[in-house]
Amino acid sequence: LPEIQTLNLNVNWENVFGAPVDLNLFGTNVTDEEYYVAIGGIGQVTGFNTASLGAPSIYGITATYHFN
Repeated sequence: LPEIQTLNLNVNWENVFGAPVDLNLFGTNVTDEEYYVAIGGIGQVTGFNTASLGAPSIYGITATYHFN
């Protein structure tokens, strides 16, 4: 399989406005690159191949509250 590159982003903000809260925004495969992570080798026996695609774009946010 050829080498692939995906763009992943991550932004952390600790103690949001002085509060005991941290925020994390993230995105994986931001450019929505389509790529294969595996290709089966059964084509010569059955006449067809199988393949597995890589992960799609995923975005999210996490919040962490710190109890004192």
